[in-house]
Amino acid sequence: MRRWSLVFLLLAACIGQTSPDRTPLPDAASIIPEPEECQFLIGAGQGALIEDIVAGSGADGVLQVGDVLVSVNDDLDTPTENWVAAGARVLYLEGRDEEGSALIDMANEEQLVFEIGDWNGSNLLGSLGDQVIVAVTRPVPDNDEQVEVAVMLVDFAARNAEWLWQVTADSGIPIASYPSPTGSQILLIGEEPETGVLYHSLLSAEGTRTGSVEVPAGYVALGWFDEDRILVGGEGQGLQIVDLGGDAPVAVELPAVLTSLRRVWPVGDGTNVLGESGNALVRFSTDPAAEVRTLADNCQIDSLGDLGWSA
Repeated sequence: MRRWSLVFLLLAACIGQTSPDRTPLPDAASIIPEPEECQFLIGAGQGALIEDIVAGSGADGVLQVGDVLVSVNDDLDTPTENWVAAGARVLYLEGRDEEGSALIDMANEEQLVFEIGDWNGSNLLGSLGDQVIVAVTRPVPDNDEQVEVAVMLVDFAARNAEWLWQVTADSGIPIASYPSPTGSQILLIGEEPETGVLYHSLLSAEGTRTGSVEVPAGYVALGWFDEDRILVGGEGQGLQIVDLGGDAPVAVELPAVLTSLRRVWPVGDGTNVLGESGNALVRFSTDPAAEVRTLADNCQIDSLGDLGWSA
């Protein structure tokens, strides 16, 4: 009772008193800093598949089984646009416009100088597991104005070339490649320099051409939807799924909430696609009624293998 009486007396003493003058509260925007931008680097060889979630952990209710976590690194300084992820490494190509070139590990600056015949590295096209797919060139004998072009699979750790495949008239100058989900095939995209026409070739993991992909006019392959289908996109034309077996392409109906998509990356599971919508990284499926999950917002999103490099 004494404690309650004391509280009552204190409250009674405060009644009727005038509040002291206070300085105006600052604008909330001036004291709450804007969230820092993050940077996502998306590409083959990165990510961890979520196969199990411990109940009650920090991931419970946030992640789902089947999610793939991609690495986030705000401090990664990329000295050149020509770089790819291969296994646990991020590699870039230096000196590709000169007579000699070298593959360099971005983390520790370890180098692999091209000393494979008279071939010189021209462009990094992608990766196959922990190996790198490189476009290489060499001068045509007795003709300084022309070069031969080939695709080479390089094992950085073993420091050797696994195979070399020289391009043909109907394959174009190679500008990008995508390994299939199982790594048994490589989708190679080539361009005709004078016309800009794109070619889509299939190579085996051993470096043998096994066929080509008929992509609808105005579309370009974006990667493997699953082991037997390719996701393609066209400027202002949406997305389609192309079956390697010859079935007619199927248009993808986007969820209504996705009003704009700048770039997309198929996950390769036959269901999900990653997309860059505004400054957010989202995951959606080809079912327009399915939930669109925002994986990250206010982010700069870069691709580790961006179609459009010139050889």
